[in-house]
Formats: sequence, structure tokens, C-alpha cells
Amino acid sequence: MSIYSPTDLYAHVEKERNVVGDEAFVTNRNCNRLREMWCASLFGQGYEQHVAPCQIEIAETDEQRDFDFRLHALGEINPFQISEVLDEGRRRNQEYRSGFSGLATDDGVVVSKYAHQRLASAIQGKIDKNYADSQELHLLLYANFIGNEASWAIMVGNLSSQCGHFASVWIITGSEICCISSGVKLYGFSQWKKING
Repeated sequence: MSIYSPTDLYAHVEKERNVVGDEAFVTNRNCNRLREMWCASLFGQGYEQHVAPCQIEIAETDEQRDFDFRLHALGEINPFQISEVLDEGRRRNQEYRSGFSGLATDDGVVVSKYAHQRLASAIQGKIDKNYADSQELHLLLYANFIGNEASWAIMVGNLSSQCGHFASVWIITGSEICCISSGVKLYGFSQWKKING
């Protein structure tokens, strides 16, 4: 495993992404680890901007562990599990192949309910895996679905009982970060915050 600053990890991912190409980065199963590194780098950048300096410890190859990366911050080392949250019925990059239009709505209530359903399903999937020491494991959800801009307050209210299974639960999009459950160790924050914005 190697330790990176968030910006160095992001630069490493972008270099590898240029080698494999954008389409392969998004669609190829062999790039799963690279996508996890991308998620970790975005999370780290957002964490540094809004909480504290940090480093990301991550393996370049996919190794079977209960965690995908470790966040070094505030004098602690915190294991994180990453989960990508897709639209219901969507397979990874189906839009590159054919036939997926997503949820097309501007209705904030519908969007918030849909986001809650997608996120709750992803968290439950992680709960069902019964990780050893899940109370010490932090969960990072990459919200890659239509309507990922749902209200932070509604998400916290609706997901808090599930979040108690983990040390903390965070969400990133391609440009934002939020914390919906955090222990004292990581000092989470309320509301969505821009990453590099």
C-alpha cells in the first residue's frame, strides 16, 4: 500500500486514466481499483478543504480487505469502504451502451425520495455484508445517479438509523461532499460542500 496526498493521488489516477482512456476508465471492470482511487482522491480533497489535512493510504491493486483505503487525519488512521450508488436498474455505464434515461424530474420531493431510496439500499447492502468491526469502518458513497443533489437534512433524517452501523458515512458526487453521520474522530460537517470550488 502507498500513502498519497489527495492531490498526488488524483494526479496519479489522471495519469493512469490517460493511459487506459476515458471509456475504459468508466466501463472496464479492470479499472475498478482505479475508480476507487479516484473516489478516495476526491474525498480526500474535500476533507482537506473543509476539515483538516489528510493523506490517503491505498493499494494500487485490488486486494481483498474489509477496507478500500485508509484516511490518515487528525492523528488517526481510519479504514474506509467505498460504494458506488447507481440509478435503480442501471448497470455500470449502461448509458454508454444503450437504453438508459435515468430519472428525469425537477421535482425536489421526488428527487429527495429517490436519493433516499438509492442511498438506503447501498448502505443496507454494506450492513448485510456483516463486516468485522463495522463500528470502526467508515463508509464513502459515490452518488453516481440522477438526483444526487438531494437535501442534506432529509438524507440525515432518513438514513441516521442505518448510519449507526458504521463509524461515519460520507457522500461524494463528482464535485461535492457531505457527511451524513460522523463520530468525533473525523469532525464531519453539515450540508453539501464543494470540492475544489
